[in-house]
Amino acid sequence: MIKPSAWRWTMGSNNNVIQFENYFRPSAAYRRVLLEFMDKVAESSEDFFQISLNLAINGKWREWNESMPIGSTLNFSEDMLLDTGDEFVTHAMVLSIELGDLAEKIRSGLASGERFFRRD
Repeated sequence: MIKPSAWRWTMGSNNNVIQFENYFRPSAAYRRVLLEFMDKVAESSEDFFQISLNLAINGKWREWNESMPIGSTLNFSEDMLLDTGDEFVTHAMVLSIELGDLAEKIRSGLASGERFFRRD
């Protein structure tokens, strides 16, 4: 168990209830591992997006893909891939989105300079 280095308390609205929440200060090693985790999560998000695209152009979009001239450029959106009607493309895109959101949550927490992380 990690020993807390800080306790945060909040006075209740009737000024007689105190709620203690357990927080800990992450070590440099924790932050380093968290950064590595964030990088892997972000990379995995990109991988799942690519998997979704590959599934779509080799499945539901195969005929369209084969009819496109070589060298054509198209920007694919999350919504386009979520709307293919292929459940596996959808599952891969949901994973991509969720992992992207998680990476951004970690990035935001680190960028905001949060000193303490709540232990749930």
